[in-house]
Amino acid sequence: MPPVHPQQIPSLFQEARQHHAKGDLAQARRAFESILAADPGAVTAHFQLAQVLVKLNETETALDHLDRAAQLRPQEAAIWQFHAAVVQRMANPAKSKALLDKAKKARIDRKLLLGLQETLAPKASKSRVGTGNAPPAEIEKAIALLRRGRAQEAARAALALHQKHPKVAIIANILALAQAELGEHAKAENSFRLAITLDPNYPESRANFGQFLLTTGRPDQAVPELTHALRLLPDMPMALTNLGLALKKQNQIKAAIRPLERALALDPGILVARLQVADAYLLLNQAEKAEKILQPAMSATLPDAFNHVLMGRCLAAQHKNDAAEGAFDQAIRSARTPSLALASKAAFLQVLGRFDEAETLFRQAIEHDPLNGYTYQTFLITRKTEKGDPIIAKMEELYENPEVSRENRMYFGFALAKAMEDTKDYGRVFAYLRPANEGMRKLYPYDISGYLTSTRALIEQFKSVDFQSRVVPGTTDFAPIFVTGLPRSGTTLVEQIIASHSAVTGGGELGFAFSEMEAAMGGAAKRGTRPFNLSDKEIASIGRKIESHMRHAFPDADRMTDKAVLTHDYLGPLKLAIPKARIIVVQRDPRDCLLSMYKNMFPSGRHLYAYDLGDLGEYYHCFQDIIRLWREKAADWLYEISYDALIANPERETRDLIAACGLEWEDQCLSFHENKRRVDTLSVHQVRQPLYASSTKAWQRYEADLEELFQALGNDYAPEKG
Repeated sequence: MPPVHPQQIPSLFQEARQHHAKGDLAQARRAFESILAADPGAVTAHFQLAQVLVKLNETETALDHLDRAAQLRPQEAAIWQFHAAVVQRMANPAKSKALLDKAKKARIDRKLLLGLQETLAPKASKSRVGTGNAPPAEIEKAIALLRRGRAQEAARAALALHQKHPKVAIIANILALAQAELGEHAKAENSFRLAITLDPNYPESRANFGQFLLTTGRPDQAVPELTHALRLLPDMPMALTNLGLALKKQNQIKAAIRPLERALALDPGILVARLQVADAYLLLNQAEKAEKILQPAMSATLPDAFNHVLMGRCLAAQHKNDAAEGAFDQAIRSARTPSLALASKAAFLQVLGRFDEAETLFRQAIEHDPLNGYTYQTFLITRKTEKGDPIIAKMEELYENPEVSRENRMYFGFALAKAMEDTKDYGRVFAYLRPANEGMRKLYPYDISGYLTSTRALIEQFKSVDFQSRVVPGTTDFAPIFVTGLPRSGTTLVEQIIASHSAVTGGGELGFAFSEMEAAMGGAAKRGTRPFNLSDKEIASIGRKIESHMRHAFPDADRMTDKAVLTHDYLGPLKLAIPKARIIVVQRDPRDCLLSMYKNMFPSGRHLYAYDLGDLGEYYHCFQDIIRLWREKAADWLYEISYDALIANPERETRDLIAACGLEWEDQCLSFHENKRRVDTLSVHQVRQPLYASSTKAWQRYEADLEELFQALGNDYAPEKG
């Protein structure tokens, strides 16, 4: 945005407020920042920008602007009141004291100062609840029994009290907790509901009921109870922790972080909150942040050594392979129940291509926890099962075992479907595969309509932009190679071929480019809702940020790849930001590609459309629509390669691919399977084998089971078009 003339400031203020009112926070932020660039003393701009930044979760930056506003206008009550409200939510005593000290030095009105002190005073972490005519000593005795783990005695004491005092909520709550501890879930639920009926504003009872719902596998029902409890009493660390856990269970990872961090702010010693918020950041590909949060938990002794396992994953995500292996080894040494540690190290060794070592560890993990279907499923990803292998009979037995949980049965279903395909028992594949996918859909409910709507809006938004003729000054000379396409389309294979060149380092699914561009466009919630009007300065800055991320990940690399499949959404803007980048789009017969997605389980909460055949067809059409847009807008910016053509004619296609990357030919690119670099995707085993054609036209084996997919794809991919 060009410099703002002072005469433009009033209209820019109006524009900023309108953006803020509409919820367009990124645009409001830019407008307020432009005002402050022209007039650093604009108090109102500092104050209103702080309000925007709080909503964007950039609290520290917001506090800087509130400090500046208070310095410029110290007697403005609204500035101090909002500042205090923000600090109070952070639950940081040092910040509260610092703010009160600033207010005293500013000599603000005494009544305002007293109000700030009241706002910043520590809030009660317990409510006051009535005991009716029940003897308080008897209630305390029942609570003490429960705390000492004597649930049976606590239940008897609470039941006796309840019979004498049936309308006292706290007694019903104690009874519910004791019954839950004894595994009497139906009775416990009735008692919790009674406690809430007797006193709807009893926060601890709602919080306890929320925890009960969470532990009995109902996170969707737990969230409203926990949210209600926290509205009544905001500073309950365990309720905040449980809310974060429930949201995380529902794959609302970003939403889960806020209550988990709030719980840690109130009580840094809540280990489960620390572990889960670190895991959440790891799921969001913020491994460095996850590692820092995790550090204080490393001295804890846990039965499954989850802290060390999680540290191993954090280090592995940063490609610190030796340190990661050390963390996994420490987990195995210190765990009393080592199945998680063994399986986690085994999965890491798969990534490194050390399959024999991985198999040994997987088998040990299975011995320690034979009912864990996830271990079998992860193990069989890289292992071809032979007919008569005892592991098949074992999995079939466990699949029918009533002691196996629904979630583990789902994992066994995916593992058995692969085993049936490995042994060419194709008629039994979908008997396991369809229920397994239905189980994933229940575990992670998903509605594809929101994605389709937002992506089609994004396409419409980009249609009016002239990407071809726009030249952005000041961009980086960085020249990464982006490889994109649908999952299971051959992107890992194509990246492996490119990374076999001596001048290229394979980065894997880095995702920095996609995340930086999406953030600049307002985030996932704002996709397609506003024009593409990033300034040259902003676009160039995005390119440099992407370069910084990638060079930090691979400081010694000359050129590198990024195989994040979602990059295709922003190919035009990315090419403006990094004009020397090469873009490779991998295409594959959708019947094979989508079937392969349906047969596989993706990392927790990702590619949720992949567990429904109809959704897969819809997603494919949406992908083709956006690739068609880039073809029309800037065909010379991207190189499309067909997986099927690559399999049919590897040398010709590989030579053309290497040329499209701007590289000189090297024969080793045809020996890509000998490349020992780490591979972090489901294709970890395939890319270490020579090219084979057995996966082409694989859909024909399951034609009778794929009718829903054929209907979603349309006539161009009807079975008779085989």
